[in-house]
Amino acid sequence: MSKLDEKDRDSLVKTQFAFEKQRKEPLEDADHVRSAVARFN
Repeated sequence: MSKLDEKDRDSLVKTQFAFEKQRKEPLEDADHVRSAVARFN
């Protein structure tokens, strides 16, 4: 999994986060999203 630095994270638009209002859980790429979804019940 890639690590976003502060500058890269700040440049993401709010729709690129799982929790848009809190700007939490950035959705980095399709593999990252599939991996996260696989962990949810």
